[in-house]
Amino acid sequence: MSNPLSLMAQLWLLTATYLMCPGEVLSQHQVRVPQGPLHRTEGSSVHLWCNVSHSSAGGFEWSVFPAHSPSQKLQIISSMDPRFSYAVYRERLAVRKEIYLERVGTGTGRLHITNLKARDAGEYECHTPNTEENYYGTYSASVRLTVIPDLLRVLSVSPEWVSVEDHEPLTLGCEVSSGTHYHTHISVTWFRRNKEASHPVLTLSRDFIISAGRSFQWRHQAGEIGLEKVSATLYHLRFTRLHSIDQAEYYCQASEWIQDPDETWYPLTTKRSRATRVQFSSQGAAGSGLTHAKPKAGGEMLSGEMMSAVRSSSFVWAESQTLPIILCLLLLQSWPS
Repeated sequence: MSNPLSLMAQLWLLTATYLMCPGEVLSQHQVRVPQGPLHRTEGSSVHLWCNVSHSSAGGFEWSVFPAHSPSQKLQIISSMDPRFSYAVYRERLAVRKEIYLERVGTGTGRLHITNLKARDAGEYECHTPNTEENYYGTYSASVRLTVIPDLLRVLSVSPEWVSVEDHEPLTLGCEVSSGTHYHTHISVTWFRRNKEASHPVLTLSRDFIISAGRSFQWRHQAGEIGLEKVSATLYHLRFTRLHSIDQAEYYCQASEWIQDPDETWYPLTTKRSRATRVQFSSQGAAGSGLTHAKPKAGGEMLSGEMMSAVRSSSFVWAESQTLPIILCLLLLQSWPS
C-alpha cells in the first residue's frame, strides 16, 4: 500500500514545478519573433530575430505571405537547406546580397533584408524544424511587416557659402518635412565639417530636448550658439558671436522615428542637407575657390579680377604723370643761370 505522505509529496512537487516552470512542463519548444506590426520605409533595412527556447534547435527557415497575395507562401531562406529559397529571391540572396541570415548564439537567428521594396510587405514566418521524435510546443511564429514610402525631405535654405567677419552673428537654416500619415517624430542635428571629420554642434532630439556636441557645450551654455525650431518645418542654427575656428562647412541631418509595438523607437530614415561653407573675409579667397566682390558706384559689384585691373591701371596712370614732372625739374636744375 502506498504511503499517503509520499503521494502528497509527489503531488506537491509536481504542482510546484508547474507553477515555477510552466513553459518547461507544457511546451519544451517555444519560438518567438518581434511583436508586430513593424513599419519600415522603402530603401531601408529590417532585421527580424527569431528565438527558440529549446537548446537543441536545429536551424531556421524564413518564409513570407506577401501582402499583395496573402494566401501564397514564398520561401525565402534556410540555415539548413540551400535549395529552400524560391527563384524570386535568388538574385537578392546570391548576387546583390540584400537578404541574408545571421546565427546569433545557439537559440537565435536573425533575418536581414536591406533595400526594402514595397513588395516586401507581408507576414513573415520563422519556422524551426523539429529534430526530435516527439513534438512539444510551437515550432513557428510570425510577424507582420509594413513597407511605407520614404517621405522625409531635408533642404538647406542657406546659400552655398557666406562671407563673415570675426565676432559677427550668423544664422543658418534648413527645412525638414515628412508627408507620412503615421505617427512619427523628427530629430535634427547640425554638424560642422572640416578637413578632418564632421562633429555634431547641436541636436534637437525626437523628444524635443536640445543637447550640444562635446566641442560646443560651453558655447551653448554661454548662449553663443543655439538651435531653434522657427516653424513646423524650419530649423535655425544661430551664432551670436563667431570665432575663427567656426570657419568650416555646416549641414543639418534629420531622422524620422517610429515607435515599435515593444515601445522602442526605431529610426525609419536619415537624410542630410546640402552644406554651407562659412568663410571669414579676413582669410581671403585664395585657395578656397571663392571670389569676393567689392561695390562700385551705382551699387554694382566688381569681381576680383576687375579690381586687380583697376589697381594696375591706377599705378600706370600715376607713373605716367610723375615721370614728366621729374624730367622738368632736372632740366631746370641744369639750365644756365
